[in-house]
Amino acid sequence: MLILFFTFLSGRSSNEVSKVAVISTNPLIRLYKNCITSQQQFNIMKLAKERLVEDTNSGFSWSLYLRDKRDANLEILREIAMLAGNLSGLPWKLAEPVSLTKYTANQNYDLHYDSGFITQGKKMKRAATFLLYLNSVAQGGETIFPRSINGSHVSHNPLQNEKPLLKEICCDEKVLKVVPEARSCLVFFNHLINEQYHGDLNPRSIHGSCPVINGDKWIAQVWLHHEAWGSNVTDFW
Repeated sequence: MLILFFTFLSGRSSNEVSKVAVISTNPLIRLYKNCITSQQQFNIMKLAKERLVEDTNSGFSWSLYLRDKRDANLEILREIAMLAGNLSGLPWKLAEPVSLTKYTANQNYDLHYDSGFITQGKKMKRAATFLLYLNSVAQGGETIFPRSINGSHVSHNPLQNEKPLLKEICCDEKVLKVVPEARSCLVFFNHLINEQYHGDLNPRSIHGSCPVINGDKWIAQVWLHHEAWGSNVTDFW
């Protein structure tokens, strides 16, 4: 059982309280409760339901990367991007477009890294990942970090196998898993941090999404950078 200790964040404009817990120190993972308002939740869910139509279903999820420049002017997406920048400490203007995803029963995302792959002839270096849970999932759908190190208040143990099978670890109570809870945000850092913030990919940042057992899982994601990261959409916001 994971026991989280939260501290309060100040400076919120609404009467709702946001709380944060450091649930891993390697990689650094922070979990925020109530990081968006109920109205923001309604707005982004409405957009997700409009956009995630049948042709966005890949088989393992329904997903859409909102790269259309017109979306950069949507207030709710700008609010999400700015929140991602604020919670990660990274410039939101260098964030990638918001990605919307829905998982239905039995859908999952195998263990993977969010950074370090080659695109447009160069290695992508996503400094941090911002993940917003748009709803609470009845059962399953946890975000799992099988190689994270317990250096926080949360009790969990890393697996030694570099890339274990997802189906084998989602039932392991000793592995760090984050249960989807509506309006919560997860921020984790994909690289080893050095003085220039340009460290190598952190092998412990490998993560995945456990199968949804009951209900649906809706999320929004933003990937953040320290510097310009590609052509055409670098100035998206």
